[in-house]
Amino acid sequence: MQKPRRPKIGLALGAGGAGGGGGRGAPPPPDSNDAARQLTQHVLQVTGELDGVYLVDGSGLSADDRATAYSFVKYLARFPSTPGGRNFPLLLPANGNGTLWRLGNSRLSPGVVRAKTGTLGNVSSLVGYLGHRDGLLLVSVLYNGGRVYAAKQQQWQLFRVLGAQGNAVPGDSAANDGQALGGESREPPGNPNDD
Repeated sequence: MQKPRRPKIGLALGAGGAGGGGGRGAPPPPDSNDAARQLTQHVLQVTGELDGVYLVDGSGLSADDRATAYSFVKYLARFPSTPGGRNFPLLLPANGNGTLWRLGNSRLSPGVVRAKTGTLGNVSSLVGYLGHRDGLLLVSVLYNGGRVYAAKQQQWQLFRVLGAQGNAVPGDSAANDGQALGGESREPPGNPNDD
């Protein structure tokens, strides 16, 4: 009789702008496809390392692909500061929308969570940005085991607890010469009847 596999859980939290050193992980295997090489190169350019990242295909669907919770957090911290990553958090679904619809049934304010879910067979992930009262949190929760539904419920609960007193994820991730997008002032326009 085989021993049951113990589930693996990865959790990483970080603050906006988190960095960190480390060496380089292994490049994709020689027999991998071009998409895996391109994605691996992109991750290396953004994060400066490949620790915790091993990609066999470019879709993330291979059972041989590997990524740590920390590697996701490091990517979330650095990608918005790249030329192609400006406003990246706003491209992710907000709580209450898309695969984050379950977070819309909670007491979270709109836009507190900007994240992406992932569920495959024995894997569940929830990775993204959370506007916390103390600042922007980068959260990556990964689960690998047989109780994916239970793991997903706990991932949602973590986001609900951390975001209970949260603020909306900030809109602009790059400096814009002091001028607000769409106008000269960051203040909302007044009511014309207030004069």
